[in-house]
This record gives sequence, structure tokens and C-alpha cells, in this order.
Amino acid sequence: MRPTQGKTLAVMEVSGGSQSFNAVNQLRVLGRWMRMLTIPNQSSVAKAFAEFEEDGRMKASPYYERVVDVMEELVKFRLLTRDCAG
Repeated sequence: MRPTQGKTLAVMEVSGGSQSFNAVNQLRVLGRWMRMLTIPNQSSVAKAFAEFEEDGRMKASPYYERVVDVMEELVKFRLLTRDCAG
């Protein structure tokens, strides 16, 4: 049994350029290889340098809403599957 087996995984990326889902797709493959439960929702934040405040917090934007949506789904999946890992 792998230490990651049965854990719940959310996949997100930030990039300095245009939005690309290549990294999140490869992370999904790695998650499956490590026998993790990968939630269906994912997020990619393009031009991340423009999406954060000076204090490090993310600005209110559609990207922010997407990240929140992914995190909410992660919590829901974890609650639904917490008793399934043996």
C-alpha cells in the first residue's frame, strides 16, 4: 500500500503566461498512478503575477472564484470518502 493511496487530490496550477491545462492533466495522471482519488474539478490561473495583491492574497476575480469552487469540492469529496479508505 502506498502512503498516498486513498487520499483525496485537488489539481491546480498557476502560470506566468497564457492558460494551459497540460500541467493539470499530467498531475491527474500522476494522482492516478499514486492511487489517489482525484476530484473532477480543476483550476488553472493564467498570468498569476497579475492575480495577487502585494500582501500575497489573491485578488477578487473569476480565477479566485474558480479556486474557491475547487476547494469546496475537495472538502465535499473528502467528507464523502473519509470512511472508504481502509
